[in-house]
Amino acid sequence: MDTLKRIWVASIAGLCMAAASAALAKDRSPDDKATALARQHDARVIDSLLAEATPHSMALAATAMMPVGEDADEIAQRRRELLEKAARMAPNEAWVQWMAALDAAPTDVVPEPALALQRLQPDNGAVWLFQLQAASRANDSRGVTKALARLGAAGHFESPFMATALAWLEFYRSHPQLQPPGSVAGSPASAALTMAVARAAALAMPNYGSLMVACKSPESPLAADRREACLAAGRLMLNESNTLDSMQIGVALLRRAAARDIDEITRNAEYFTLEYAVLASSALEDPVEFARYQADWLQTRNEIQIARNLLARAGIPLLPPVDWKPGEMSLSSRQD
Repeated sequence: MDTLKRIWVASIAGLCMAAASAALAKDRSPDDKATALARQHDARVIDSLLAEATPHSMALAATAMMPVGEDADEIAQRRRELLEKAARMAPNEAWVQWMAALDAAPTDVVPEPALALQRLQPDNGAVWLFQLQAASRANDSRGVTKALARLGAAGHFESPFMATALAWLEFYRSHPQLQPPGSVAGSPASAALTMAVARAAALAMPNYGSLMVACKSPESPLAADRREACLAAGRLMLNESNTLDSMQIGVALLRRAAARDIDEITRNAEYFTLEYAVLASSALEDPVEFARYQADWLQTRNEIQIARNLLARAGIPLLPPVDWKPGEMSLSSRQD
């Protein structure tokens, strides 16, 4: 059950887990037996995916290639070549374009896969992060503000984390023989979901660094147009994200842009995250609730909605009671 809890934490903070996973991989000794077994398993997974020879399977295979060790440069090159090829083969498959865009070399020009995403998902604020990053690298202040405004005017903010986990889930369900060494005991469905989320958590997701820098000016306060754009981007990410990490970035942007209701926003977000953490941990100990949690994952493709469903089933309000204060024990803990 400890492994399941680690995987659940990964689903809440995909960006942090991705960085931690990469650091751990680099710190491991090349002679480490567990690392050798993991690489052998990855090789089997990659070979199976490449044998399918579809853009989707090629992109998934590329994400399993971890550029570590003495041949890291060669692995990175092979990974990028596969993703570029997959993107060319599937110009209208958004998830493939996402994987290629995330792996593209950082420059002051928006990469082709990111331009494809702008065409395929113009109402997804997350795709405009690439425009923002390119403008930041070019020191184009007006371009940064324009990209922020475009992000904030979108209808939703959907990072590829959930879609990536579900792509791996589909693979493991159709290839049960490729369950990796040391995977958790339990039903095949539970093991498949656990492994799928772990795979997604190990990948780099959209980089929010440029976004945070853009909304923190050496001047105080931010210029009016930049502040307005930061507030719009923050509101969108707060209210229309599909993961908790992007929702929390929205809170941080609103704080940097000095939103008038930032105290209430921070309080609500802290309460919501705390209640979800406690309830999700409890669900992992309850087979019936864990089955519902998995079903929510498959059906909603949205971590925020998963959290809402957990709170609703437990009879916990989505907003904090008037007497709740940050730092207090959660309501769900008090019920135990």
